[in-house]
Amino acid sequence: MRNIKSTLCVFVAFTMLSAMLIGCKTSETDMPSASAETPADTAFSYSDGIDENGYWDGINARDYVEMFDYGALRVPADAARPTDEEVQSEIANILARFEEERRLTDRAVINGDTVNIDFVGSIDGVEFAGGSTNGAGTDVTIGVTSYIDDFLEQLIGHMPGETVNVEVTFPDDYQETSLQGKDALFVTVINYIKGAATDDFVEKYLSGKHGWKTVAEMESGVSEILVKRMYIENYFTSGVSVKEVPSPLIDYQEDAMIAYYEAVASYYGMELMEFVNSSVDPDALTEEDFLANFQDISLRNATFYLVVQAIAEDLGLTVSEDDLVYYFMTSDYAALAQDRGLPFYKQNLIVQKVMDYTVENAVAE
Repeated sequence: MRNIKSTLCVFVAFTMLSAMLIGCKTSETDMPSASAETPADTAFSYSDGIDENGYWDGINARDYVEMFDYGALRVPADAARPTDEEVQSEIANILARFEEERRLTDRAVINGDTVNIDFVGSIDGVEFAGGSTNGAGTDVTIGVTSYIDDFLEQLIGHMPGETVNVEVTFPDDYQETSLQGKDALFVTVINYIKGAATDDFVEKYLSGKHGWKTVAEMESGVSEILVKRMYIENYFTSGVSVKEVPSPLIDYQEDAMIAYYEAVASYYGMELMEFVNSSVDPDALTEEDFLANFQDISLRNATFYLVVQAIAEDLGLTVSEDDLVYYFMTSDYAALAQDRGLPFYKQNLIVQKVMDYTVENAVAE
């Protein structure tokens, strides 16, 4: 089965997160930071309501979904096509499995390079919250990724393995008021440069699994897969007959949305509704008001998960140890699974298997 691995948790709310961020004023991509995580004291867990096999606990999805010929879906010729950015993002997901094969350490950084870096930020010698990668490393592309001031440009000319003292000034209108106008030092280690995929690379590492021998063939192949996947995702939510969506699935979507925004608000040192009112919905007085704006999205996401599980039940899909090792790219995945719980990641794998199966067997008209 051909496996185009999506970004981790892409289906947590497969349209929810993108929809939530539309119109959001806090696009702080100009600050190096770790991604927001669910606060440790939140009552919500991403594995809530999911059993140890990755299925919704106590729910037989086929009781709610009118089954259809999911093994031979027809994708119309006028189906929406992905953007170039979406194609490149998917290619990046595929290439992520060849991280070590693509690392360059024998030349200096140039403009346009994607580099993996670690940094620790400080102001007047004192480290500040959110200003460090904590040794986890982060990928940035010089000239594309937006960091404050000329942070990334200061890496040009330096070699992997070097430590660079990057000096920047936070803008006066920076979202975090305590950092506005402040001079900061980021002690930055350049771990490696990510080499671009070449025809030789594609033929060596991807021809056996996908049949691609050139970069052009890879881009074309990924585009066609995304056409099918986008159509199928939409079909699952609007083209399948569903008798009813169990309320626990909708509640889960709403709880996940609140948890996400609580994490973002916490990052900025704000309470949930304070952040919502300042950056998302100034008219929302309560969480209920806020959630009311996303009822259609929550229902859509819940429907998607329900239909996926119905197909998985029909196919008898399970998640094996090998699946988990492949997904996490390590046999020592226990620590990686702790943040959201193993049931959550197993559900992600079930979704991935269903999408792989339906995309592989879909017929383009």
